[in-house]
Amino acid sequence: KLQALRDARAAHDKNYQALTDVVTGIARCHQQKKDTEMQSQEAESQWRTLFRKLRGEMTPELQAQHHSRISKRELAKEFDGLIEEMELDKMQLHLNCGGTAPKVVNAHKDALTTFAAHAMHQAVDALSKALISPDVIKACALASR
Repeated sequence: KLQALRDARAAHDKNYQALTDVVTGIARCHQQKKDTEMQSQEAESQWRTLFRKLRGEMTPELQAQHHSRISKRELAKEFDGLIEEMELDKMQLHLNCGGTAPKVVNAHKDALTTFAAHAMHQAVDALSKALISPDVIKACALASR
């Protein structure tokens, strides 16, 4: 019974840890998306300022900034897709935890019930030995006279 409890607990802990990892990953992606969007907006502002300053002349530096700006914008959009996929993983892991949690509860109940039955048998055996001892029988016999 204890091994069944350990096995059920290990399976549930594995699912729970995976769920925790995905939830942490989702939070991290949201933060990275926010940071990337802010960087993209800053790059946009800097690029436009420099473009106006150069009176529309497209220099290699300006082209490099443009490519960087576009890649940051695309990366921010990519985070949405990644977060969506991770949300699906999170739902699946919630279902997995919902499947293993009752097994842990049932295994725990079985282990406790077995332990309680064993403790009760030991108590009854100890009580029976005390009641049936020769001294108790002799005392009862003398008292009934």
